[in-house]
Amino acid sequence: MEKLLKKVSKKCTIVFLVLIFNTVLNGMKLSEVEGIRKLSNYDEIKNINVERIVDYDNYERNKEKDRVYVNGENKPFTGAAIEKKIIG
Repeated sequence: MEKLLKKVSKKCTIVFLVLIFNTVLNGMKLSEVEGIRKLSNYDEIKNINVERIVDYDNYERNKEKDRVYVNGENKPFTGAAIEKKIIG
């Protein structure tokens, strides 16, 4: 009986971890960004998934390597940079 409980507990733990990692690794859609509905091309970009979103002033481009890095990080950035600027 004790072995059966350990197996069930182990399987539940694995399922839980898979669900958590799946949620974390999916990123987010651009439609979740506040104020993006005001853009003229909202319908075209609303379903785009991005790994993460950073402030427009918080990254720098390395033209030699043709890569973009978030300030203070060594891993190339793959996501979206958002500038909060009111136009009009």
